[in-house]
Amino acid sequence: MGTTLILILAAALLAPVAAAAEDMRYWTSYSNPLDNTTEQRIRDDNYACIREVQLASSGSFSVSVGPPWWVDLHRMLGNDKAERNVKPMIGLCMQSRGWREVNGDDMKRLIKRPWTNYPAPVEASTFLVCVRDDALVDPDSHEKPLRINFDLLAGCLTAHGYRQLRDQNEANQIRVLRQHARVGPS
Repeated sequence: MGTTLILILAAALLAPVAAAAEDMRYWTSYSNPLDNTTEQRIRDDNYACIREVQLASSGSFSVSVGPPWWVDLHRMLGNDKAERNVKPMIGLCMQSRGWREVNGDDMKRLIKRPWTNYPAPVEASTFLVCVRDDALVDPDSHEKPLRINFDLLAGCLTAHGYRQLRDQNEANQIRVLRQHARVGPS
């Protein structure tokens, strides 16, 4: 009974750490082609990197001696440290496969205020190329994710015939128009 309670408590304490490690990460590349297969290649490389990191960390071995509560606490703290090391290791693996991480807050900001080229179809590769070309290295640390220069990005997207939407209502109107065009007139 006591061991089960400790395992449940340990799982409850580690769940937020595991969830925090699963934050959405965004990638671009200067060496891989950016086209319609980019998203799948990122998923494949990310999966392979996660497997490599899991395999590399599964060989570790440690011994704890003491009362059961001390051993459990020692394991929990060791798992917490391992979780913190996973994200940088996956990042290094992805870099070795030709990918560079883009700042997640910048990508969320870009997604929050979408662009359109209506009535032409939206081309994902245009966004991928513009983000790649306008993402800059942090001058303080080259290991940090790339930061998007939004002025340069706006110029790139505008040059490709896109404009930024004013608000969510306009985005919804264009979505309805695109769906209507796919279905055809009634």
